[in-house]
Amino acid sequence: MEQGFLGRDFPDKSSGRFRIALTGDSFVSGTLTMPYYTAFVEVLQKMLDSAGYRVEVLNCGVDGGARDYDIFKMIPCKIAPLQPDLISVS
Repeated sequence: MEQGFLGRDFPDKSSGRFRIALTGDSFVSGTLTMPYYTAFVEVLQKMLDSAGYRVEVLNCGVDGGARDYDIFKMIPCKIAPLQPDLISVS
């Protein structure tokens, strides 16, 4: 939560790992998912880990529908500093 997103804090980017930042509404953030480790982003991370991929998935979801404009404004100031290799906007 240090970065202002729900879930685990994001460590500094490690070399050799591809970093994906997923944005979107509460489906991505997982606020309605209990326990949290069953949230979409966490399940995706576990699947990638178990398949042996060196990929880190960041949960940059924000609660609320129709937040597209807010998410686009957030990319340069909150998501880009996390150094993602790919940003998925949904």
